[in-house]
Amino acid sequence: MFTSIAGNVAIVTGAASGAGLGIAKTYAKAGVHVVITGRTESRLLNTQREIQAEAPNAKILVIVADNTDHGAAKKIVSQTIDHFGKLNILVNCAQTFRANIKVEDVTSDDITAVYESGVFGAWRLMQEALPYLKESQGTIINFASGADTINTPHYAVYASNKAALRSITRIAAKEWGPYNINLNNVNPLNPSQESENINDDSEAKASTEAIVNAIPMRRWGDTQKDVGSVCLFLALPEGHYLTGMTFDVDGGATIRS
Repeated sequence: MFTSIAGNVAIVTGAASGAGLGIAKTYAKAGVHVVITGRTESRLLNTQREIQAEAPNAKILVIVADNTDHGAAKKIVSQTIDHFGKLNILVNCAQTFRANIKVEDVTSDDITAVYESGVFGAWRLMQEALPYLKESQGTIINFASGADTINTPHYAVYASNKAALRSITRIAAKEWGPYNINLNNVNPLNPSQESENINDDSEAKASTEAIVNAIPMRRWGDTQKDVGSVCLFLALPEGHYLTGMTFDVDGGATIRS
């Protein structure tokens, strides 16, 4: 039997859909008070209703914030503390996605958009959250990607951004370990419970099927059962000694041959 973390407080960025939504649901079902952030209020309110449909007693705080805004991190953390009085878990899931761009075609705008929402946005939140995570001896989970591990062509901006975040996580795990804060990377493979990545276009369907067929387990990851469960365990006392690691939650897609 694992230790309950009901009553703990978690910030989950990029929680309006995908992995962020799945993680927020998983935490809420475990009794964790969840702060969900994103750029669009209407989507976040839909997320709030969706979470409360599965976890009726969940305490949820909605904060509209854009990670590319340099003031967003301070806003998110300060409103969390004002509302709940503490912070135990930070999950950096938000990420602007730009791919299918050759290295020679990457623009400064591409780099800024991806890095500001990803590595820089996560870094700023880590810094703002640190004083409160010291108090709670808490957990940070950063979302990286297998794209930099398998060196996916045309993903240079996205993959390099995730590689940087992975490195920051490992170094921070060493620097902040004395505060008993654990930090880890989670690498999901496009987890989706919906068919949002599959449209009526036959070429898109064929591409999606090819990706799934390359996964040893032959399926996408489930945002709650697969990804959310890993993020929940890393926030438990039983998972706290795990730090500076990268968890490839991808059904074996990035197994090194």
